[in-house]
Amino acid sequence: MTTQPADLTVGSQPDLAQGLILLCPAGLWTARSQTDLARALDHACNEQPRAVVVDLGRLEIAGEIDGAALGELHSGAGRRPGVLLLWANPGPALARLGWLMRSRSLFGSVDEAVAHALRNPGGMVTPPWVCERYPAAPEATAASRRLVVRACHQWDALDAIDDAQLVVSELTANAVEHGRGDVIVSVDLRDGTLTIAVRDENPAPPTPREAEPDRHPLRDRGRGLVIIERVSTGWGSLPRYPAGKTVWATLATHRGA
Repeated sequence: MTTQPADLTVGSQPDLAQGLILLCPAGLWTARSQTDLARALDHACNEQPRAVVVDLGRLEIAGEIDGAALGELHSGAGRRPGVLLLWANPGPALARLGWLMRSRSLFGSVDEAVAHALRNPGGMVTPPWVCERYPAAPEATAASRRLVVRACHQWDALDAIDDAQLVVSELTANAVEHGRGDVIVSVDLRDGTLTIAVRDENPAPPTPREAEPDRHPLRDRGRGLVIIERVSTGWGSLPRYPAGKTVWATLATHRGA
């Protein structure tokens, strides 16, 4: 996808096999550029990748750029659970920004940023991010549970395995029942937090509701969301561009802390 604002173009190069999205803003930085880049960051982060890398090398800076502007962009996009936001390849004008240069999220080149995003911390032998696409069929729920179980075993996050299975079952079943298109499930481990995200092409967000008296709680998708609220440290829904949604939930684990 590519957005076409007046002063800035923001190209996007997704590599969801590795969980990466590379954003390439190019053109003149103006007051409007912050809004344009923020929109592109929203679109990228809402896909719930492992990391978003912003290549700053094609930006043209006329005069001074406000360091607070990039700081606001970084903190806003960085609130997405499980998404690592990295900046790379700063030009001479950006190199004058002390805040940006001191940031642990800034790298001299795109290759360095990508290598950092793909690192396996704590001696892990497998990447702490997995993603699978399933057809929207009932079998997807069992497959997503197997994905979570395999990931938790590989990452030694066994303390979260039961709640993780409950969460991914509910989110995947919701996507199969109410979503559109294939269901994409990703699992990420960072800083003691396990993030589970499920994407589909239906933009309508899920709505928790109390259980109906004549229905079993585990067969009531809305009731399942109430249970997710109780076992997770947070959950929410994000719009996808151009259509669809990402529903995520986070769980605490001792691994990766």
